[in-house]
Amino acid sequence: MISPFLTAPERQCYQQVPATLSETDLRQHFHLTTTDREFVQRQRRDGNRLGCAMQLGLVRLMGYLPKDWFEQVPAPVAAFVGQQLGIAPDALATYGERAATRSEHLQLVLRHLSYRKWQPLDSPGLEAWLLERALEHDQPRLLLQAACQKLHQDRLLRPAISVLELLVSQALLQTDAATYQRLTPLLTSAVEAQLDALLVPGFLFQKGGFTR
Repeated sequence: MISPFLTAPERQCYQQVPATLSETDLRQHFHLTTTDREFVQRQRRDGNRLGCAMQLGLVRLMGYLPKDWFEQVPAPVAAFVGQQLGIAPDALATYGERAATRSEHLQLVLRHLSYRKWQPLDSPGLEAWLLERALEHDQPRLLLQAACQKLHQDRLLRPAISVLELLVSQALLQTDAATYQRLTPLLTSAVEAQLDALLVPGFLFQKGGFTR
């Protein structure tokens, strides 16, 4: 039976901008290169430039963009990005007014970063990858983290965490059948006889077979 395994607080952490960022994360993901600044400066108005730059940094950081991200950006992050553009961080307050603008900018950001959005057709490939990992260990939270990292490395903007949670659960349910399928060719008559002998009291294994 497939069931969610994350708690509500755990799920929320995957769906929101981190409240605090380390100095390393700030500089690694939100530093704007010359190419980044040229890309951002094509947008009209300060609010749009700052909002577009914030989307760029968040996709680099999370591999995901929360729906209401513009309401969650920590003040130090907005200040750091705004300083690079010469824009006051409060200009971001006007960016959330038009969803169409945010959506259009996201498409541009994904193209700039060579990312693409997750599609339903991506599910089988990720599920097969998860099954291989699940055969190594059966910790759903670790598998979920690994899936997020893989999508990030593959430059795929991940879907809602509930979608990945479902794929992890499906992969875990398939491990027994996959293990049996892979072991079946190894179960020759001789091997089966040796394994059966292990269940017989008084038999000892020696090189070349079993003996009483």
